[in-house]
Amino acid sequence: MIEMLKGFKVFNPDWTCRGFKYEVGKTYEEKVIPSICAKGFHFCKNAKDCFNYYSFNPNNKVAEVIAHGEIDEGVDNCFTNKLEIVREIPWHELLTIVNMGKANSGLCNTGNRNTGDWNTGDCNTGDWNQGDFCTGDINISDHETGCFCTEEHTIRIFDVESDMTFRQWRDSDAYSLLARIEFKPNQFIISSNMTNEEKIAHPEHETIGGYLKVCDTSKAFSTWWDSLTENEKSIIKNIPNFNAEKFLQLTGIQVND
Repeated sequence: MIEMLKGFKVFNPDWTCRGFKYEVGKTYEEKVIPSICAKGFHFCKNAKDCFNYYSFNPNNKVAEVIAHGEIDEGVDNCFTNKLEIVREIPWHELLTIVNMGKANSGLCNTGNRNTGDWNTGDCNTGDWNQGDFCTGDINISDHETGCFCTEEHTIRIFDVESDMTFRQWRDSDAYSLLARIEFKPNQFIISSNMTNEEKIAHPEHETIGGYLKVCDTSKAFSTWWDSLTENEKSIIKNIPNFNAEKFLQLTGIQVND
């Protein structure tokens, strides 16, 4: 059956697919009867379905296509004998197409700010999570590093199990004090705030609007510790399972009893 159907197609970085070279703006035709996974040009009606067949790699090219010929349609893909490569889809646009949530860099997320895939929760780096802030997979609880979990678990502090959940830790006075640490190994300096010396050393600022400055963080922890009152230092030393040796190893700060 001859029809017109819009869809999406993924290519290698050099615009090849299965050894065939494509170009945007051209139409390709084969004298075959299209057959799923056998004959014709492959494409998908839904952008997200493309990644059932290709890796979700930002180096790959993605294009909007139109099938003008006969079409054999499968569950999540199609084959046609006449395919037009309409335009390249930038990856920032593609992320909007494949994700229903906001600020996702993963694939097929309905939640927000996910870098993992198929999440309905927010801020996950793992996959298939309904909870938030999960690095593990298939969890409905929050802050989970494991898999298939339904309850939020307590965390280890100083390598020892504690009675605190991650949420309780983030709500604690100790965490609020730690959040004051000015630990910024890299900072993007915009052109208007650059010195003349920086502009000479980083001419790329004219193209990208600034440069990435590598900062010295060697004194970040000690500067923070010296800024604390004695009462605030006591709050840190009363963190569950506090271990002065490990604290020194991690921060370079020698804590006196």
